[in-house]
Amino acid sequence: MNLSNEKIRRYVIFISVFSVILNAIFIANEFYWFNLVPIALILVYLLFFQFEIYIFVLIAFLPVSIPLHEMVNGMDNDISLPSEAMVVIAMIYYIFKTAFDLKFNVRLIKHPVTISIFIYLTWIFITAFTSTMPIVSFKFLASKFWFIVVFYFILSYLFIEYKNFFKYLWCYVLSLIIVMVYSVYRLAKHGIIHFVRVANWVEEPFFPDHTSYAAAIAMLIPVLIVVLFIFRRTSFSQKLFYLSVIVIYIFGLIFSYTRAAWISLILACIFLVMSLLKIRLITSFIIVGSILTLISVYWTDIEMALSRNRQESSSSMLKHVKSVSNISTDASNLERINRWHSAIKMFYEKPFFGFGPGTYMFKYAPFQSTKDRTIISTNFGNKGNAHSEYLGPLSESGLLGLITFLGVVLSVLFTASRVYFTAKKRKVKYLALALMIGLLSYDIHGIMNDFLDLDKLSALFWGFTAMIVALDLYHNKQPIKA
Repeated sequence: MNLSNEKIRRYVIFISVFSVILNAIFIANEFYWFNLVPIALILVYLLFFQFEIYIFVLIAFLPVSIPLHEMVNGMDNDISLPSEAMVVIAMIYYIFKTAFDLKFNVRLIKHPVTISIFIYLTWIFITAFTSTMPIVSFKFLASKFWFIVVFYFILSYLFIEYKNFFKYLWCYVLSLIIVMVYSVYRLAKHGIIHFVRVANWVEEPFFPDHTSYAAAIAMLIPVLIVVLFIFRRTSFSQKLFYLSVIVIYIFGLIFSYTRAAWISLILACIFLVMSLLKIRLITSFIIVGSILTLISVYWTDIEMALSRNRQESSSSMLKHVKSVSNISTDASNLERINRWHSAIKMFYEKPFFGFGPGTYMFKYAPFQSTKDRTIISTNFGNKGNAHSEYLGPLSESGLLGLITFLGVVLSVLFTASRVYFTAKKRKVKYLALALMIGLLSYDIHGIMNDFLDLDKLSALFWGFTAMIVALDLYHNKQPIKA
């Protein structure tokens, strides 16, 4: 060993011993945060010298990250740690590095999906200035911006290498299994009779409720099935492992007791069947649009029929699914309708600019009508949002807010559909289809809930978007390197 290496060894020993002594002092004084210093140092090293690994570690941390208020009493800030802090750091590093190197991916910037995202962000930026609560709106814009930079732009760059698709997926998939095991264990402790009563909070502190947790599971199931059945060059042990993961995810979805996730995945699978039958996405939308038009024409009769359904949420799977159409006594369904009606009234009040991005929860209370209010209604802006990815932007950023978000959704879906129908390579073809179905399950779920303010769901929504764009740009007409 030469002298320089000997010096390095001494420094390492000295720092290690000093850290152990210092940590012992902190623990003796009941200060435990110093234990995180080695992890922080490792992350700093990865950020500057192994950025790709840093991003995948971030993805793995996402499902198991915990809100700050769960760790520090009295904190109202819901930033997730360590994931959201890592996201902000990654965004800052990436922006400075890109600006310093002056290297821009022109193909990515010119892609229709990227253009639709720019338009979407621009309108949020404009309506943040016209907002009734500018500070809230600019905070909303900031969080939206860092999610898109990290989970769309950075991942799009990493997905130039085909193997990174699966690094991303497995980092998230395996981490989410930890949450599933934890949730089902807590659920089992209360017995099957009480499943529905406790299903909403057994995922805490990792997920705020069972609906966001189930939405993540539903998005990943189609991709996992593709990995098992479409990719032929896998050993028996690998296929057995993939099958086990799929079974765990299916059980996780079932025992989430989330009706919206069940139904959204089933409806998304209808589009899957249409695609496999070579029916183009635009034709599928026309068919679905025709059905929705018929529903709207006969809505009065349908509403009268639904009002006779008094099936409450139940531990029976069949009864629990049936309760999704109960709009007469089910408090969850009634409150969701209350939020929707409030959002529409807010849109009528400010149809062009809206009340401002992120302001719905602070502004909707006066728009509730007496007949819509439920036992779980609140006037204090402390129980969530519009319960819709579409009505939320409509009330907060006006008609163009809804249109720009729909522009992102549709541009992604049509890109995925085009890749599926034009791809020459089997892996590209069916992976694009699986990602489209996963996103469709969320898009349908988004009618009833909205979770894109959560890093856990944003990572999947924008990550799947990045994968579809990467398939289109880098892998549809070039050899796959895997």
